Amino acid sequence: MTVQRPILRRLLPLLVLFVLMLVALWPLLRTASPCSHDGALHYFRIVAMREALRQGMPFTRWLPDLAFGYGYPFFNYRGAVSYYLGELLFLLGMPLPVALNALYVLSFLGAALGAYLLGRDLFGPEAGLLTAIAYAYAPYQFLDALLRGNQPESVALALLPFVLWAFYRLLVTPSRWAFLLSTGSLALLALTHNISTLLFAPFLGLFVLVVGLFYRPPTADGRPPDTESGLPTAIAYALSALRRPLLALLLGMGLTAFFWAPAVLEKGYVQLHLSRTTRNNDFHYNFVTLGEALAPPRAFDTSLMNPPMRVELGLVQVGLAALGLVVGLRRRQDRQRRALLLFFALSAVVMVWMSTRSSLPVWEAFPLLAFVQFPWRFLGRAALPLALLAGPLADGRWPTANGRPPTADRRSPTADRLQFAIRHLRNLQSVIRNSPFALLLLLALPILAALPLTYPPFGYCPAAPNPTINDLFAYEHRTRLVGVDPEGSYFPVWVKERPAGSPLEAQYAAGERPIRRFDEGSLPQGAALLQADYGPNRARLVVESPVPFTARYLAFYFPGWRVTVDGEPVPIEPTDPTGLIAFPVPAGRHTLEIAFGPTPLRRAVAYVSLLSLALLIVAVAVGRPEGGPSASPKADRSGPDLRPYLLLGLLLLAFKLLVVDRRATPFRHPRLGADGRLPGVQVPLERSFADGMLLLGYDRSAADVPADGLLRLDLYWRAYAPPGRPYRTSVTVRGPEGLFWSPKQSWRPRGYQDYPPTPGWPPDRYALDSHEVELLPGTPPGTYDLVLTVFDQETLAPLSLLNEAGQPAAPTLTLGQVRVTPPRRPWDPAAVAMPYRLEACTPPPPDRPCFWGAAVDRAEAAPGDPALVTLFWSPPERAQAGAQRAVPLRLVDATGEVAASWPITLPVLPAGLWRAQRLLRLPAGLADGAYTWRLALPDGAALSWGKLTLHAPARVWEAPPPALPVGVTLGGRATLLGANLTPMEGPVVAFQPGGVLTVTLVWRAEAEMERSYHVFLHLRGPGGEMVAQSDGVPAGWTRPTTGWLPGEVVVDERVLKLPGVLPAGVYTLSAGLYDPESGQRLVAPDGADALPLPVRIEAQ
Repeated sequence: MTVQRPILRRLLPLLVLFVLMLVALWPLLRTASPCSHDGALHYFRIVAMREALRQGMPFTRWLPDLAFGYGYPFFNYRGAVSYYLGELLFLLGMPLPVALNALYVLSFLGAALGAYLLGRDLFGPEAGLLTAIAYAYAPYQFLDALLRGNQPESVALALLPFVLWAFYRLLVTPSRWAFLLSTGSLALLALTHNISTLLFAPFLGLFVLVVGLFYRPPTADGRPPDTESGLPTAIAYALSALRRPLLALLLGMGLTAFFWAPAVLEKGYVQLHLSRTTRNNDFHYNFVTLGEALAPPRAFDTSLMNPPMRVELGLVQVGLAALGLVVGLRRRQDRQRRALLLFFALSAVVMVWMSTRSSLPVWEAFPLLAFVQFPWRFLGRAALPLALLAGPLADGRWPTANGRPPTADRRSPTADRLQFAIRHLRNLQSVIRNSPFALLLLLALPILAALPLTYPPFGYCPAAPNPTINDLFAYEHRTRLVGVDPEGSYFPVWVKERPAGSPLEAQYAAGERPIRRFDEGSLPQGAALLQADYGPNRARLVVESPVPFTARYLAFYFPGWRVTVDGEPVPIEPTDPTGLIAFPVPAGRHTLEIAFGPTPLRRAVAYVSLLSLALLIVAVAVGRPEGGPSASPKADRSGPDLRPYLLLGLLLLAFKLLVVDRRATPFRHPRLGADGRLPGVQVPLERSFADGMLLLGYDRSAADVPADGLLRLDLYWRAYAPPGRPYRTSVTVRGPEGLFWSPKQSWRPRGYQDYPPTPGWPPDRYALDSHEVELLPGTPPGTYDLVLTVFDQETLAPLSLLNEAGQPAAPTLTLGQVRVTPPRRPWDPAAVAMPYRLEACTPPPPDRPCFWGAAVDRAEAAPGDPALVTLFWSPPERAQAGAQRAVPLRLVDATGEVAASWPITLPVLPAGLWRAQRLLRLPAGLADGAYTWRLALPDGAALSWGKLTLHAPARVWEAPPPALPVGVTLGGRATLLGANLTPMEGPVVAFQPGGVLTVTLVWRAEAEMERSYHVFLHLRGPGGEMVAQSDGVPAGWTRPTTGWLPGEVVVDERVLKLPGVLPAGVYTLSAGLYDPESGQRLVAPDGADALPLPVRIEAQ
């Protein structure tokens, strides 16, 4: 019994940690994994690893079965430790989804245990518990496990405190075990997650330096160390203390050189640039604000279909860290602790700063940081120093400044409340130590704050418990993520065209092993494959051919593949554009050997790793034996009574399961009301669109936006009826003339999670639809409209906005207006895209505007077509106040004659680069030919650019009289001469339901038109109801009315598709013209806006 009690006393804190972690672990104790960003990628990578293991490859840089069996050099660039852990659990019999969940469970527990050990050694057992809970319940831990699905990073976050703890032990209580643990934990981290190692290395190095400089061991009789010794003595001691951790650092990196050296030095062999070429993965677009980082906890909204991804520090953790720093700095006799607390505080501040846009110069100065992709990753790393700063709150053995144990000051304030608060803050540590509930409250706070984070935002995704390599291929086909990689960053550079499948899939599907990768289709006529012996990433073949030929091996080429013919190396010539292995084979009978092996670099660094391993063994063998796993510089052998903490963990779990999970609470509730309304929206709207779409309202980031800034709009939608089609939205900025002053497609903000397909929307939930709208470079100040368009994702057809009567009203909705202010910084002309560069305006001319460049939206057109011309200009140096300038823009034919001219009015603006846009209508009478754009300047000079090729239509001036004459003029612009119907065999037209009715309208232009009117043709039933319709630009969208010349005849054929069921009766046909922007129709002299065709139509 006496032997078992010390063991139980050591294990009891682990049990307490496990119980306190149950709230975090509970969402992972399921047979299905949370739906996450990368969960499926890790799931199928483990499948590929298992396939490689079955082929006898316990470690391979080249996973031969990815990319439809063509192979992928995944582990040449990515750490494998977390995948091996998941693979081990899978091979032990766990279903793969359960194994992945278990890996996250181990990561949570590992993070808590590592932080506990480090916090305990620094500040004591109770402090270790608080540090563990503050770190393990940091919001970033849940973000990785339940939303991002970043398995390697979760394991790395668990390793970080272990690495610090091991190096601290090596510095404070040096021993063989501490040296081995330091070297091994650092090596594990390097082999787990490249980015975490990169970000953690400076923090680790500075931590070791601070401890080495400021730590002094106690004297032989147990007295505190002498901290007043001279500088030479301190430096000598620091140099002596830093030798061991420095050696451990070097050996740790040496042990893993076989991995990280090729990953860095061979990055040019793959397409790593793809990992940062999208807006989502570019660090420029992934900074956070301090407001986001310090956001308070939010309730989990059970009615929101697509919660955004929020990256936060955890306001509770920040508060605990701030209090812990104040309390910890009260001890002036412990120089090491004070130095560490200041170091942790400074580290946390720097890490948070590195996640904000103010650190952009640093990111751009160090190219390696681009591979980090997301600056907000630093918030996850800041969780550890913040948790360590919280530790002093629970360290009850630190004396106060006068050297005596602290006592709680229970006196009531009488005069100065501020002094009272300060006095109690100084004694906060004593209050926590003496109160039986204070530490329990501190432990409960991070857990309660994390309750909303314990619900996977997108629920759980069932997956096969024992997937096969054929399931992996199906995933590659379904998602087009070939290589099980979102960007294809590890495709060899020789693969210019990604495969959509491979002939090897048939062998996999038939269960054939090994896979025969030699392409027998590359053999010439009369050649034969005589023998074939395939192995893991190798093949030995005997071929005979009457002629030389180029053989092909069905694997992507990547350095390390080698080919010999009869033992002699031959060059590999990757096929273009597929990048497959190809090599020359002479005529005759030959033995071919194809194998994947090390390059000279990989072989050299493998020797470095082996040498490092040998040095580690020697160092451990000859190192100091004292110390060991049980040695703890501040461990309290008696330890606190841990039973209250066990009870706390169980009570919090019961609170989650019995209260929070079952009813609406401040931690979890629906925001959407039972009446379908959404409270708290800045601009409530309740505007209905067709097909069941209802816009509840929107939030906007600001009323004003600088011209070089971004405007964020968060739209809120729900379905008032089940939508039948998948819809998307866009928000644009439009000026008074209807021109776009923003890209036609808005961006999604960082952290936005896409909503589910609209046909599956339930009526009791809502969707968040966020947009970031940026303005075109050079947008002048002014007031602009914010225009929303809802469109069919597949056909791109706009969805109609409905009026109060439920009828289609418009294809867009103006949400409101935005005031654009001048840019924060002048635009750089060199950075603005200008298809045509015209002048160098540095400095601008004194008395006339200067034109940097121009753009035109088309190079070919027809008469009457619109042409958008954009000019980039700067005002003159001596611009007159209030004086606008009009500059003639001309279209010049091949002979130099001016064919058309338009005045371009330039507003009065301050100095800088500005954009002027004008939508021009090309005159209807322009002839065929090539034209040049020319700008006439006030000083008599001219600027010419570009070519515009005009294709004039074949015009008709007379037409046979139509069978159904009408002869009515609409708006003085066009006359409907009549129409012809097919079929039409007499005065009565009879048609069959489900058939078609072809109507040919004959129009005559009466005047040139500035607007492009659309033709409508309506078939109405006996009761006046709409039965079929056809709308659009005349002549199949080829003859806009802006291109009609007076007297010209235009024939417009339209086909009406009739419903399958129609009631008997007389139907009517009517036609007309309308403005598609306003919906207003042209009217006849008698006021009619729809002209009936003189024919009787009956349904049979």
